[in-house]
Amino acid sequence: GLKDQVYQDLCELQRVNHFPGSTELTRKNRMWANFAQMAEAFGEGDFDFVPRTYVLPDDLEAFMEAYEREDAIWIVKPSASSRGRGIFLLTDIKELPLEAQTVVCRYVDNPLLIQGLKFDLRVYVLVTGYDPLRAYVYREGLVRFASMPYSKEARHLRDAYRHLTNYSINK
Repeated sequence: GLKDQVYQDLCELQRVNHFPGSTELTRKNRMWANFAQMAEAFGEGDFDFVPRTYVLPDDLEAFMEAYEREDAIWIVKPSASSRGRGIFLLTDIKELPLEAQTVVCRYVDNPLLIQGLKFDLRVYVLVTGYDPLRAYVYREGLVRFASMPYSKEARHLRDAYRHLTNYSINK
């Protein structure tokens, strides 16, 4: 996102495609923090559709407890990256990066598939104001597919073509 000073220095006719503070939703670490805050305020039951997430290194101790307790596959993502860069499935705790801020959550290992492929849906929304909230949902969307059939066999866990749907990976 842009720094506050950049917004303040804009000339009258200049426009930008980000609202101040939009990184609260676009950065993985901030989105989780806001999600967790809403779950605490309104009840976890309404927010159980997202796996528990850990922002490292801050949540390292809690993550290590979950890692030891649960027989699960974990996905690791840089907090402020895009296009699938730096994302991997954790198969060995020694591979966990501790020098940079990352987001780790339990991998959804039984995803809905279309013809054996993972996919995600992109819905485009134009937000023209926050107070009051005014948003327009575009009638058309986009489906992005992984380019290889999904598999959680150990030999396929490093294969981004099976587990990620990012265009920059599956072009």
